[in-house]
Amino acid sequence: MSEASKTKAAEDSELVAALLSSATIRCAAEVAGVSEATLYRRLRDPGFRGELKEQRLRVYSHSLQRLQVAAEDAVEVLEGAMRDGDAPLSARVKCAAHVLELAAKAQPEMVDYKLQDADERLLEDLGL
Repeated sequence: MSEASKTKAAEDSELVAALLSSATIRCAAEVAGVSEATLYRRLRDPGFRGELKEQRLRVYSHSLQRLQVAAEDAVEVLEGAMRDGDAPLSARVKCAAHVLELAAKAQPEMVDYKLQDADERLLEDLGL
């Protein structure tokens, strides 16, 4: 890999990191130390967009993994409150309703679809 290619790859990595950690394109450009025009120009590049998508999915996947770990504790809390005979009946019923509602929504096979859909919406919002 040539020195120019290494520099371009490093710059792209910085831009991707800035995009992942910033709420707006303007903020990402400031964080990365480039103009908004430069950032929009890079976003028009399919290779760059592919890398951004890959990294965004990686970050999102990591977040989902953390939520899955925390979910086990959350379920235990709900179950404990639901089964606590000393807790008010209204609290126990509310916990039971939450458990049922969450169980009904659980569709792991939809995760990839939702990730892809969210990413495509973001690109559409950017006009790309």
